Amino acid sequence: MDFRSGTSAAAGADVRAVTTARRRTGWRRNRWPRGKLLAAPLLLLSHHRPEEHDRCFRLGGQLICRRCALLYPIAFLTTALSLGGLHWPAAWDGTLLYLLPLPVTLEFLFERLGSLRYRPARQLALTILAAPALGRGFARYLRHPGDRLFWNMALLYGGACLFALVAGRRRRP
Repeated sequence: MDFRSGTSAAAGADVRAVTTARRRTGWRRNRWPRGKLLAAPLLLLSHHRPEEHDRCFRLGGQLICRRCALLYPIAFLTTALSLGGLHWPAAWDGTLLYLLPLPVTLEFLFERLGSLRYRPARQLALTILAAPALGRGFARYLRHPGDRLFWNMALLYGGACLFALVAGRRRRP
């Protein structure tokens, strides 16, 4: 990646198309303290391509993914509370860790495959439902890194979402 122009020599990116996309989306270069340039938007805040910026909101000029802005704070809070001993009964983990993320995963799958239109309100409601299960799963992992329930959940839902991303990108022109 050529960090000065923001293009990838290996991919042969068209500089004019990249520049146009940056202007359209309000993209700007971020300066590091020593004057080095960072060519890509901060992926920690928004990992969406310019045509998917409707899935983000702006905060101080920076795009932030709606789902991630809600998912991770709730999940990390749930993790901290779980590690502190404040959680639903451990016997419920087997059921809740599989059921709570199911709707958000199905929404993601159907949306990426073109069967469902994107709706921010639905996305946020389903994210609120899934976040505690993710947080409880993180807590189980932190206590026992080889926890089978956590890894089964991660492989099942992570695999389904990866499939949806790959299949969805192949469908797009």
